[in-house]
Amino acid sequence: MKVGNKNSITGIINIVFTNFKFSKNSGLLENGEARMNVEGTTSGGLSFGFTGALVYECNHTGSLTINGKKFYINIQTGTIQ
Repeated sequence: MKVGNKNSITGIINIVFTNFKFSKNSGLLENGEARMNVEGTTSGGLSFGFTGALVYECNHTGSLTINGKKFYINIQTGTIQ
């Protein structure tokens, strides 16, 4: 669908969460993993897709892997390496 002269996308996002554990005292995440699959099409007819995984490592850090490329995230500061 195209709205005026703006492009749009349609697609499907599937996310599966596993082993999520939160601290009863602080409410903060202690463990967990989310795997995702994203597929879609632009209003110009181009198709796209990617897979990824977000893993909570420990000590306020996590890793995000998208199509095999891994990024490290400091959850407290938002810094990505």
